[in-house]
Amino acid sequence: MVAEVGHFARWYNEHRPHETLRGATPAEVRDAVRPAKDVVRLETRPGVPLPRGRPPRDGPRRARSGALEAVVERLEGRRHLPIVSLRRAA
Repeated sequence: MVAEVGHFARWYNEHRPHETLRGATPAEVRDAVRPAKDVVRLETRPGVPLPRGRPPRDGPRRARSGALEAVVERLEGRRHLPIVSLRRAA
């Protein structure tokens, strides 16, 4: 039981974004690092123009990308603790 609660606490603090933290994880806030939600966003829609010059003040900058794939990993192999990420498709 103690090990399972520890895995949940790690997932909750390191991988699950929190709405009250504006999409950051508690670990990102604690360590004062840039939240994953604020890194470069990949734009896959060819008809959508990208902003030129400085990035917009209200969000991260965007970069053109090809197809993306959703990758779902599990923390310590536990199905109820998913870690979801997007990666460029090969």
